[in-house]
Amino acid sequence: GLCRICLRELAHEGSIPGMTKSSW
Repeated sequence: GLCRICLRELAHEGSIPGMTKSSW
């Protein structure tokens, strides 16, 4: 599993479409 920080950084890079500014 990925930590919230890891997911947040990935979202900032746009690696996870839809999760960008989704819960943070």
